[in-house]
Amino acid sequence: MKLRDVTAKNFRTLENIVVDFEHDYCTLSGRNNAGKTAIVTIIRHFLDDDNRTYLYGENSLSFDRDHTQWSCTDEMEISIRLELHRHDDSEVFFVVDKFSSVPIDGDVARVRLTEVFTVSGERTLLCRVNGNDLDVQNSSEIAKKTKIRFKSSCP
Repeated sequence: MKLRDVTAKNFRTLENIVVDFEHDYCTLSGRNNAGKTAIVTIIRHFLDDDNRTYLYGENSLSFDRDHTQWSCTDEMEISIRLELHRHDDSEVFFVVDKFSSVPIDGDVARVRLTEVFTVSGERTLLCRVNGNDLDVQNSSEIAKKTKIRFKSSCP
């Protein structure tokens, strides 16, 4: 599983940003309050299934707490794009193929997980596989599997 990009709209100090991770090595650097921690928080939100973070509220996001303070919008959106390979990520690839609205043709699946938060407190998780939108239930199943797979692949 390769992380290919992280996007944020009206999230903490990030008004509208796309951070590409197209190479095998990357680093985040910048001055204080530039959004480095916000990027890591987005990645952890989608991929980290460590119950301790939820217990202490560290990884629990909300519109009220995380919306960009100077923005007057009613929505906040975060997303990640993953690249899965049939042979390297077979377990997750199988689940993505199973829950995708269109069978995956080839050995690569490009998965975009997006969560939209509204001022009213609603949260919507969306998933797109190779350009095809999935319904909420299938999106949730794929999001769960990426968290489990990420956790099992980390030391």
